[in-house]
Amino acid sequence: MKIFFYENKWTRSPYMLLGKIKKFLKSKRLKKVAPIIVKKIYMVFENIGIEYFYDYGSLLGIIREEHFLYGDNDIDVGVILKSQSDISKIYDSLKEHGFNYVCSFFYNEEIKEITFSYKGINVDFFIYDYDYNSQSMAHYYFSRQSEKKYITWNTKDARRYTYSLQSDFIYKEVYGVFCKIMKNYEKALEERYGNWCVPQQSDNNYEDVRNVEIFEGAARVDYSYKKLAKEVKSN
Repeated sequence: MKIFFYENKWTRSPYMLLGKIKKFLKSKRLKKVAPIIVKKIYMVFENIGIEYFYDYGSLLGIIREEHFLYGDNDIDVGVILKSQSDISKIYDSLKEHGFNYVCSFFYNEEIKEITFSYKGINVDFFIYDYDYNSQSMAHYYFSRQSEKKYITWNTKDARRYTYSLQSDFIYKEVYGVFCKIMKNYEKALEERYGNWCVPQQSDNNYEDVRNVEIFEGAARVDYSYKKLAKEVKSN
């Protein structure tokens, strides 16, 4: 249904306006529930022993503003898995702490991103691939182009972002909670945002900075956890 409204030329503009209003309301909600969410994320990942760190806009806010960015409407977390079976541990622990499963994104039939929500705020967990030979780390982001026709409703483009390897992490206290971040966060932010000290008007300004490969129509999204559980078990 969302795709129908977005791809229809008569409904696209009002649908996009509605999306902007929703984002604004979510950003206001994030300010209220952020302290609760970061505390729960800390408890979940410290208990299950899976490496994680705040990334992108969440990392930028933690470092530059000492809180999540005003106007941001979700939370970005990088995750390093030992195997795809770790996803089950993440799912079970997040559910125990009140998170709701939203969807999973697949590339080459591997889960590369999982989204959960808490009180209406999405938390995107980017699953990073580490390559120690090239000293790099990479993850995927998924989207659709408005002017392009896709094979199925859940087909997505995959964008692979590659950055310098970061394997050391530190904690920074935000909202009274220790948030795990990359130790060389200045390098991480520079690779993601360029001159990250200066606020920009749009994320579009950052694509020229990032090392990205695009794979059109090569990914898919699924909203059923039963499918996710089946994929995890098969791997």
